[in-house]
Amino acid sequence: MGRTDPARLGLAALGRPLLVLLAGILLMHLGLYMVVPVLPVILKVGRGLDPAQVGLVLGTGSVAFQVGSLLGGTLSDWIGRRQTMVVGALVRAGALAAFGLIHGLWPLVAVSIANGIGGGFYAPTAKAAIAALASVENRTTAFSLRGIAANIGTSLAGVVALLLATGAARGLFFVAGAIHVMLAFLTWMLVPRDCGERACPAPPPGLLKRVLAHRPFLAFSAVAVAIWALYAQLALAVPLRAAGIGVNPRSIGLIWTVNSLIVISLQAPVTRFIIRRLHPVTATALGVAFLGAGLGSVAWSARFLHLFLSAAVFIVGEMLIMPTMDSIVSQLSRAEAVGAYFGIANFSSGLGEGLGNLLGGQLLTLAGRRGNQVLPWLTYAAAGAAIALAMTALRYWQPLQQALRQAVAAPGGPRHAPTAGIDAGGQQPLPPWEPVFFPPAPDTEGRAMPVSPAGTPEPRD
Repeated sequence: MGRTDPARLGLAALGRPLLVLLAGILLMHLGLYMVVPVLPVILKVGRGLDPAQVGLVLGTGSVAFQVGSLLGGTLSDWIGRRQTMVVGALVRAGALAAFGLIHGLWPLVAVSIANGIGGGFYAPTAKAAIAALASVENRTTAFSLRGIAANIGTSLAGVVALLLATGAARGLFFVAGAIHVMLAFLTWMLVPRDCGERACPAPPPGLLKRVLAHRPFLAFSAVAVAIWALYAQLALAVPLRAAGIGVNPRSIGLIWTVNSLIVISLQAPVTRFIIRRLHPVTATALGVAFLGAGLGSVAWSARFLHLFLSAAVFIVGEMLIMPTMDSIVSQLSRAEAVGAYFGIANFSSGLGEGLGNLLGGQLLTLAGRRGNQVLPWLTYAAAGAAIALAMTALRYWQPLQQALRQAVAAPGGPRHAPTAGIDAGGQQPLPPWEPVFFPPAPDTEGRAMPVSPAGTPEPRD
């Protein structure tokens, strides 16, 4: 008999703990995205901040999320994953409620930091818990359902925010906080005390140093910072633009609802008919071009419908870059350091979003002072084109080419590992990250890592 196809496994096959974690992902996105679309507008209109200060508040929250991710990993080793997720949900619940009460720039920055740290405690730990609880047969299914649960939560958030449009802004924050309290309660009551019996292997000495010496990965990560800085403008600049053309702030959440519905319905066809036919770096570059085009088109938006169309162009770019960037990181990863590679990739995304919020806020403030409302959007379009060209040039950089070719050619790769075709005709399936060990990639000089008789890579001195 052959192995069970994970795609055919039903929800019941996942077991109650995994289903509870998936429900938690839905609740987390529901509570968070009730606030995310309207927060820039509330900070500007309700709290009197200028766009640069709004960017500072959001940017510090993005950086705090990465700090929370690092601290959460240590905390989960100390008190356990379930307890870490509960702490994260409660910290974020308090921070979201505080947004409805706090005034003043620096108190709001402090609340944003608490919100980011709470999210950093919960979100990566929940992903690790899903990985630990899922069996080999249903791990791909579990991570695919995680993405669907996240988008369902985001879709519902826009509808709930619109239904609450007649209330005060602080009511929206209180409801979002209450949802996170519910999330903490369900996690405490229904998630197992620990996440599986498998012990993680101890990392070899000097692991981080070897990762930071991997030139192809560092070059890709540097470009990734710029990509995430551009991506951050959807949550910062678009809501402020919507408020500028007279859109009800609560209706802005519908943009995220529609975007999530687009992802749910079209991600599979985009992967099948576009991503699989392209080199992964080319697919990423094309996605960045769509991000820039979507943001650039906002310059001519005069109605809410125009913002919807611009966001739709943007979301096409998101569907292209999300799977391919994870796939590239997985292929560049060394066998003994997959977690470290994805940790650094996660840090790059947070750094990029933080810089994007800070710089985007400064740009919007400068444009407002000069009375040039088109400047930010043309800048975003130009940045998208420049980053896409940089990513395209990176494809033809020999060290990166060699690393990707060796990853594809390496025998014995895990059955569910995301891979990408380097030449025409190759395939790149949608790759929700899985904590598995990959075949050894070449070192910075292009040599393959030596392998012990047991099949595990031996670290170089």
